[in-house]
Amino acid sequence: MAQSSGAVSRRRVFVSGHQLAIPLIVGLIALLSAVGMVAGGASATSDLSLSSAPSSGGEVIVAGEAFGYTVTVRNSGPDDATGVLVSSDLSIPEGVSISSFAVSGGEYDQKTGVWTVGSLPAGEVESLTIELSVASSVPPGGAIFYSGKVTGEGTDLNPEDDEATWQSAVTTDADVEVIVTSSSPGGELEDRYLYTVAIRNHGPSDARNVWFKDLIPAAIWLNGARYRDEATGDEGEWIGFLDLGDLAPGEARTTIVYGDPCPAALDQSSSRVTITVWWTDALDQACNSEVASCRVDILD
Repeated sequence: MAQSSGAVSRRRVFVSGHQLAIPLIVGLIALLSAVGMVAGGASATSDLSLSSAPSSGGEVIVAGEAFGYTVTVRNSGPDDATGVLVSSDLSIPEGVSISSFAVSGGEYDQKTGVWTVGSLPAGEVESLTIELSVASSVPPGGAIFYSGKVTGEGTDLNPEDDEATWQSAVTTDADVEVIVTSSSPGGELEDRYLYTVAIRNHGPSDARNVWFKDLIPAAIWLNGARYRDEATGDEGEWIGFLDLGDLAPGEARTTIVYGDPCPAALDQSSSRVTITVWWTDALDQACNSEVASCRVDILD
């Protein structure tokens, strides 16, 4: 018998003796949905792209300063994109951590590094901004490495721009100040104070391997000189230089050098002391060791 026009075709399937009527049109709709077909019968096509760049702190990562970067996903069309995901991998050295993040759309999972964008209409852009906290103690040379990839449902016209990577090295920058003053006798020290050296690190990074020396001739000392570190209480024979170790931002160390000067050895040049401080600063390799030379009168 001929089938009337407009009737829905059905087929019958027998399962355990029962008949099941399955409309072919339902199966066709499910198939079209599974393969990402859009209205008009064409497959959904879009051009997703991913980019990433520093957003704060510049290109240089300085220990003790904040550093941020932005991840941007764009859909250049022609169709809307669905199921958009950005998977990120962030490799950071010890002392660096994520302090905050913000997304313009979707949800970001800090633990997995997955940013679920969801639907992204043609011509639209979404961004993820991440701020990093970099401890002042992070040593120079440590690298921060980012890699990310965007995926979505349907066909991507240009998959070559679906990935983004960058790498930056951590450097250090310490602003060390030295102040040298003459001192008067007093306290439990019987000898005369000759001079006091105050060294302070203004940051933002730790000042590493700090040490200082003076240029006083050995002949000035009648019976030798001694020093006292006011921070640690350490005392000992003064041999012309002292290793202070690392100084954190805001940390100060004061050292007193005292002794019994020999009057016969004193002249105009030796009545003044020059103190020079060295430390390690990776930001400026040309002059990262010498802070300053300070000269003060040490005798009336």
